[in-house]
Amino acid sequence: MEKESKDTDMSTLEKAEIKILATLESRGKTATGFVIPEAKVTALGSSKKPQVKVTVHDFSYRTSIASMKGEFLLPVSAEKIKQVYKQVIRSKSK
Repeated sequence: MEKESKDTDMSTLEKAEIKILATLESRGKTATGFVIPEAKVTALGSSKKPQVKVTVHDFSYRTSIASMKGEFLLPVSAEKIKQVYKQVIRSKSK
């Protein structure tokens, strides 16, 4: 996961990068994502809702880390889950 500057041009990505091993979790009816430890969010800078580029397997997307009920959550939509799943299946069939 890389922190993005306010300009979303890929050439302006800051060099802050963290790697985590996480399980996709459900929080409520529609909230799904990865719980990010506070120390990892702090490592990305001063913002409590940093914009990031996320890579899961070979699939990348942009999002912001959200604060939800005292946890930091990296949201993953149902569509993103499908895209990652397809990428994993493709890579295993090679």
